[in-house]
Amino acid sequence: MLNCNRIKELLESYHNGELTDTQKQKIETHLLSCDNCRAELESLKRLEKILQGVKFDERSDEFWARYTGKVRNKIADANKTARRYRLRIAAFAGALSTAAAVLLVILINSINKPVIIHPSGEKPVRPLSITKTEPVIIYSETSLKISKLLRVYATLKDDSNRKDVESEIIENIGDKAAPYLVSALRENIRKRNKDYGLCNGLIRVLGCLKEREAVYLIAEAMDDEQLRVVSVDALDKIRSLSAIPCLVKWYSDTDIQTEIVRIIRQQGKDAERQIVSILRTGSPEIKINAIKLSGDLKIKTAIPALAQVSTERKMKLMVIEALGNIGSPEAIPILYELAKDPNVFGEVCNAVKKMGGDAIPYLTSYFNTMDSKSRQNAFEMLTQIEDKRTLPYLISALSERKLQTQAEATLRKITNQDFGTNQREWWKWLKEDSEQNKDKKSGYYKSETIVS
Repeated sequence: MLNCNRIKELLESYHNGELTDTQKQKIETHLLSCDNCRAELESLKRLEKILQGVKFDERSDEFWARYTGKVRNKIADANKTARRYRLRIAAFAGALSTAAAVLLVILINSINKPVIIHPSGEKPVRPLSITKTEPVIIYSETSLKISKLLRVYATLKDDSNRKDVESEIIENIGDKAAPYLVSALRENIRKRNKDYGLCNGLIRVLGCLKEREAVYLIAEAMDDEQLRVVSVDALDKIRSLSAIPCLVKWYSDTDIQTEIVRIIRQQGKDAERQIVSILRTGSPEIKINAIKLSGDLKIKTAIPALAQVSTERKMKLMVIEALGNIGSPEAIPILYELAKDPNVFGEVCNAVKKMGGDAIPYLTSYFNTMDSKSRQNAFEMLTQIEDKRTLPYLISALSERKLQTQAEATLRKITNQDFGTNQREWWKWLKEDSEQNKDKKSGYYKSETIVS
């Protein structure tokens, strides 16, 4: 009775019709009761179907004439190298004991028996009898299969056929294929004339396998615009924090901005901490994207780092916009300091406007100071909010000539009332309106704290 290992060795010959009737009968009997071997046979059939549509370039007679010469030269070089090692070791062995010399002879004989272990990490067993000059390459079953698939994949031009090979690798080889795929991707993305179909497929499969070892290589692939979209999709599947700096770097690419925001949101607080770290220590180019991301993701923990970055002249406007998008009143003190620069005062007012009523307690504290400039800046920001809770401060400002006109215009806009600059009438209306709406808990009637 044949076991599964022996059956799998014979499956390809069985599929090609190369076995005797007795062998065929034994294999067919085994296949009736073994799901694994049946699946292996189906895999061979799918591979053959893919290969039928592949045309390989024919080599010329001139190529083969040169080929044998090259092989002989390689063998001659190997012999020379081995001979040099044998002479050196033999000279050294003369000074050693007989027992050590015997051991060295064994080692010398092994020099001419090179074994190449494939990247799968599976350690092969050295054959017992090998000719002196013939290098032996031992492949595991997995390495043979993935190597064959990759050779086929590189020749395919039709996307549907490539998808078949990708499915074969993902479903039937899985994680064992990862080292080969990483090696193939490393080789291909660094070529001057890339095969973009092959590179896209390798990145796609590594993403499906969630291969974390490929993150830095996929990040490198993003430097090529044609590989950027598929790389982001792969990093989304892998979900490694190691990818965050790369995603921040390319946030300026509008084609992938939405995907980057979604990926970073999925990573949660750990990803936010990385963005804050980039704000503090990153290069100027990547800081620009980190500022924008902080605002788009509304990262409140980034506010202190944004305050630090705001001292850099080129980034001031971006920081103001980001603080406005975050929308936290904790940013008001930073914005208020930035508002002292008249070149950015308008942008600061827009940022405060986005915060709405939450900004009012902070602004009113500045409005109540004795410093006229601080009071005026706070007043300008209050008029941008257009909230009924600002009415007492607007009415109070009617008594100041510099603020009177803007206060009157804002009062009319918020209340749809027109009492000009008559403070008494405005206070009277405010009190009546407050009484009428007291059950609504509007909370804006605080005239007793304003009128002196």
